[in-house]
Amino acid sequence: MGIQNGKASSEVVDDKSVFDDEVSEVGSISSLEGTMEYVRADEQKNQADALLKRAAKDTRRVRNWRLIVTFAILVTAAAVTAVTFTSLRKEEEYNFETAFEQFSLTVADSAIQSRKDLRHAYQQLANTISAAAEASGAAWPFFTMPLYQKYAQDFLVQSRTELISFRNLVRGFEREAFEKFAEANYKQVIEEAHMIRWGDTSRINPEKANYTSYIWERTTEGPARDIFRDYYFPTLVTAPPPRDYSIYMWNVGSHPNYQPVVDAAWKLGNETCITRLLHYTGASNTFFTKDEHDAMHDPLPPGEKEHPHSFFFHPIKESVTDPNSRLVGMMSGGAPWDQSLRGLLPDGVNGIHAVIENNCGDIFTYEINGKKADFLGLSDKHEAKFDRLKHEVDLAFHSHPDFATTPGHCMYKMTVYPTEKFRAEYNTSTPIIQSIIVAATFVVIALAFFIYDVAVAHRNRKLIVDASRANAIVSQLFPGDIADKMMHPSTRESLKKVGSDSSESSPRDRSSKALAELYLETSIMFADISGFTAWSSVRSPDQVFELLETVYRHFDEIAKNRGVFKVETVGDCYVAATGIPTPRRDHALVMARFAREIMARMHLLCKKLEESLGPDTGDLNLRIGIHSGPVTAGVLRGDRARFQLFGDSMNVTSRMESSCSPGKILVSKEFSSLLQAAGKSSWLAERKDSINAKGKGELTAFWLIGASSGDRRSAASAASFGSVNELGACGDRKDRLVDWCCQTFEQLLKQIVARRNALKPSARSSWSSSLTVVKTPVSPPMSGGNFFSEVREIITLPEYDAEAETKECDPDSVVLDEQVAKELRLYVSKIADLYRPNHFHGFEHAAHVLMSIVKLMQRIVTPKKGDESEDHSSYGITNDPLTWFACAFSGLIHDVDHVGVSNAQLIKENVPIAQKYKKSVAEQNSLALSFSLLEEQQFDHFRAAICSTPEEQARFRALVVNGVMATDIVDKELKGLRNARWARAFKNDEGPEEESYRETQREEINRKATIVIEHLIQASDVSHMMQHWHVYRKWNALFFKECYQAYKSGRSAADPSTFWYKGEIGFFDFYIIPLAKKLKECGVFGVSSGEYLQYAQKNRDEWVARGEEEVAEMLRLVGQEAQDDTTGEKGGTPNAI
Repeated sequence: MGIQNGKASSEVVDDKSVFDDEVSEVGSISSLEGTMEYVRADEQKNQADALLKRAAKDTRRVRNWRLIVTFAILVTAAAVTAVTFTSLRKEEEYNFETAFEQFSLTVADSAIQSRKDLRHAYQQLANTISAAAEASGAAWPFFTMPLYQKYAQDFLVQSRTELISFRNLVRGFEREAFEKFAEANYKQVIEEAHMIRWGDTSRINPEKANYTSYIWERTTEGPARDIFRDYYFPTLVTAPPPRDYSIYMWNVGSHPNYQPVVDAAWKLGNETCITRLLHYTGASNTFFTKDEHDAMHDPLPPGEKEHPHSFFFHPIKESVTDPNSRLVGMMSGGAPWDQSLRGLLPDGVNGIHAVIENNCGDIFTYEINGKKADFLGLSDKHEAKFDRLKHEVDLAFHSHPDFATTPGHCMYKMTVYPTEKFRAEYNTSTPIIQSIIVAATFVVIALAFFIYDVAVAHRNRKLIVDASRANAIVSQLFPGDIADKMMHPSTRESLKKVGSDSSESSPRDRSSKALAELYLETSIMFADISGFTAWSSVRSPDQVFELLETVYRHFDEIAKNRGVFKVETVGDCYVAATGIPTPRRDHALVMARFAREIMARMHLLCKKLEESLGPDTGDLNLRIGIHSGPVTAGVLRGDRARFQLFGDSMNVTSRMESSCSPGKILVSKEFSSLLQAAGKSSWLAERKDSINAKGKGELTAFWLIGASSGDRRSAASAASFGSVNELGACGDRKDRLVDWCCQTFEQLLKQIVARRNALKPSARSSWSSSLTVVKTPVSPPMSGGNFFSEVREIITLPEYDAEAETKECDPDSVVLDEQVAKELRLYVSKIADLYRPNHFHGFEHAAHVLMSIVKLMQRIVTPKKGDESEDHSSYGITNDPLTWFACAFSGLIHDVDHVGVSNAQLIKENVPIAQKYKKSVAEQNSLALSFSLLEEQQFDHFRAAICSTPEEQARFRALVVNGVMATDIVDKELKGLRNARWARAFKNDEGPEEESYRETQREEINRKATIVIEHLIQASDVSHMMQHWHVYRKWNALFFKECYQAYKSGRSAADPSTFWYKGEIGFFDFYIIPLAKKLKECGVFGVSSGEYLQYAQKNRDEWVARGEEEVAEMLRLVGQEAQDDTTGEKGGTPNAI
């Protein structure tokens, strides 16, 4: 869609206004384009509204009828729902009442039968006693009945009674003789009772054998001889045996609560008479411990002190066969009421109240729940709303005609009521559910009519909106004419056919025209990130994409604001165009401003991203090439069809970009002509040398320089991106490196805390100022030994803990205490200050080593959660966050206070640290300074966050010492020990081991972990030699400069330029490549091991081919810098090599 198509006529504007700085950003063309966009949007909206109105007119009458039908359905639904609910609720009420009637009859029948069984049990035991007396020929009352405990035990189980005793009737004239009889026999009675009851006499307590030898009664002054009665009923035989023998010889007829009942039972002859409710605690304490008695009952309700009990009395006749024979004794037993109510209902039937009352004024209530009977209190506790459903039961079962009129005893009855709990079993949600279902059915039917109309209207509106939106999206991605063609049904079908047909023999569909247009007046820009390939070679994939996504997102924002069309991104190259899809005469002016703005934004972004992406990020820059000319643009049909630009202008633009220097904008002569015509000659500076383009010969090019004072939008964009204060931290490279190191260590600390919390669930997920501070003894005294002797062959790492692994929280959710973060930053800053300003062995090198360590640690094959075998394959390194931290810590401190010369030179010079350490001088000095600093009181919280136990402190120290000492690759003793450990760890299959060297599986894993960690840190220390050529070239130049400076200062005997070329080849062959192979051989670093080996071999080959030239160039630059320093001029830097 070019100007020749006639669309340029809409851009009738004044030339002066187009090229005026003050109005170019908001000029008439931009305003016109914006107005046209709004017009198109209004037209789309008006078309949509018109379609909706036409659809609404046709459906309005149908909608009215649907409303009437819906109303009728809703009325019918209400009526049917009400009838359904009422019917089902009545059915549930009927089921409830029927069930209660059945269960109340069960309770009543069971209660009556229980009373009958009790009366029968008393009669049976009384007859047994009478028969035993007749059989023995003993004269009453001088009879104690052998084996009474056996018969009584059966009685207690059958009658559900807690205790039973029989008392001989002793008349007044027989009292003294009976007392002598009792005194002579009570011990035998006691021993026999215990033998039968318990099997031995061990429970007899002599201290409690306070037997009273006479018949006594209770008085206010205590027990007293009872001698003024015509008859007595003394206690002599009881079951179970009492705990306190003072109960013996007590006359039950002397007690006012029992005497009327005894008289009634004597008078009625053969009936069982019951007392009113009596306090039972005294009686129970005589025969049972409190725990024994409590075990017989369920817990009491609040406010109640004891369960209801009554005493039962039954006469003993002299003859079994003669019911009219004289009375010779009286049986009495204490029975709880809850026992007679247990087991009356099946399990699952709950909530029936049994209210029991007698004619003596007592009333109490139980709730029967299945086989249990829960005491509710000494009152009528039933729910009054169920009075109409009560069921009464007479518990006074008897056969004597005068039973009801004989005074002295109590007659009981029981009334059974349902409860709300019982009713709830039958009061289900079925009526509500069924009613809801009925109502919902009608409502759904009604809504279906109503929603259908709404759905149709919504569908029409959605189709129109979707079509408008799709058209707008396609219009943004493609020029107008191509977009219209793509939206045509036949074109869409053609695209599908072409995209799905991959056969070479299949002819192209010629029934539709190619989707392409020619644009005559355009400006094309290629923006490539300079140094990206080398930078990305030392980063993890997620870091690479973080950079690209951040940069491109900002570029897209600027492009949108300036009306620039983003064509595509190819790797690290950003392609944009102006004059496409809408032709504009100021395309060159807009592209110039866009290029300068993204250049400025790129600079700010890289400085800011260095805090999170690490060293060298701030060195990245853009290399931009721009050209103006005609292009062919269209959609190349096939799989993943997209809008593309073709033509010679693309080749020229690409040549401009590739010939450009980092941080600059190179434009073609055609582009510069347009800027000059717009009055922007001040923006241009001609490039001195021409560009040789294939097929075009020599091309003249210009640099796009400076930013116009009238370019207000660029200034506003920079201000909105970040203020001076916000970017102040980016101003200093060292500060940015410190920020990145702190961010890295904070993440590692969070992993330590997350694992520590998983191992100790009670621990908190954040560190506070109140945490326990542990003073870590990490620094040896200056007068003591050295670190050389601390290098371990095996460092024991924690075993894999699958449970802790699964419980571990996301480390990102851990919040470090502000004090810990503050001390971490202070420590890293002080470590950075301890680094000397060496060209190579400086803080920037330490940051580069730290970055490599983190990358390699992340590339270790991480075990799946719960898979212990995978943990063995990584030797447990990934299982311990403290190991990660220690490795990173080693990289940070490994060259602290390095003076820029070798250990051999330090020993030769006999400096103080060489006198102290003798070997590995620089490494041991770095450890001593770093550990001494860490031990200072100002880092107590930071130190405690790293290590919380002495075991962790010891492991951390051992890992750091081994790691830093591993960076001494020159010491023959350390090198020999490492090689031996590696051979033993990974080449055990070369020969049989001696018995004394055989190890457990855990020791073998720890050995491999230790040696792998050492080689990981070694590789990171020289990682620049196993990375991209540009990275290797940069650090190699810095190291050369450092060595050359030592030579010039007299601290090195040899000129490095004389051996540097061959020395690098030897270093590659005998150290770097074997080290890279070891990384691959240990099998834990995934793809990184192969990547390091490939780069090492490529760099070696490249150095063999170009090394001599590189040495000559490095030597030239070093000499040039020395000359510039002498004359006071500033020369180049090694980075320019």
